[in-house]
Amino acid sequence: MDESLSKRNFLGWRGGSIAATHLKGRTVRSATQKKPNFILIFADDLGYGDINGFGLTEPSVETPHLSRMAASEDFYTPDTPDDLYADVIRELDFSIGRIFQKLKQLDLDKDTFVIFTSDNGPWYGGSTRGHRGMKGKTWEGGLRVPMIARWPGTIPAGIVNPSPAGTIDIFPTILNAAGVDIPRDRIIDGEDIWSLLTST
Repeated sequence: MDESLSKRNFLGWRGGSIAATHLKGRTVRSATQKKPNFILIFADDLGYGDINGFGLTEPSVETPHLSRMAASEDFYTPDTPDDLYADVIRELDFSIGRIFQKLKQLDLDKDTFVIFTSDNGPWYGGSTRGHRGMKGKTWEGGLRVPMIARWPGTIPAGIVNPSPAGTIDIFPTILNAAGVDIPRDRIIDGEDIWSLLTST
């Protein structure tokens, strides 16, 4: 990551323009003068096609290794090919650590709401912790994934809440946290789960 990035560029580079496209003209409640920044991390053990955002004409992140596990040369251990999944998890852990390091460096840590989750249960490697099914199946092992929400000083640390929720609920929850009214000109299927993030 470029160490010369300013606060504005670091967080605005990706999500700001995309969010602005979809929330243009929405009513903003003035619950607080300072709105939070958001980082949404969907972890996956495979690479993707080039990552793009709604409304952008060129990919913002090139991912040429769609068919490979997403472990770079720095983390891949060819002498132990059977633990490729572990290589991926080490790199994921390292990369997320860099995000938090940059947030602290830019003094954005306490102003940033981070959600970390996955889109489905494990497929290659990983564990469902005894739940039936894997990725691609509609049993609990294919659908149930952990989610971590972090916002220092706003979301209490150490809360574990077993209540069910879905990634479909992230959008209305983020709108609520930002003080933005949910759009009324379309059906929003998700629910605001802020109470699940702040209580057991």
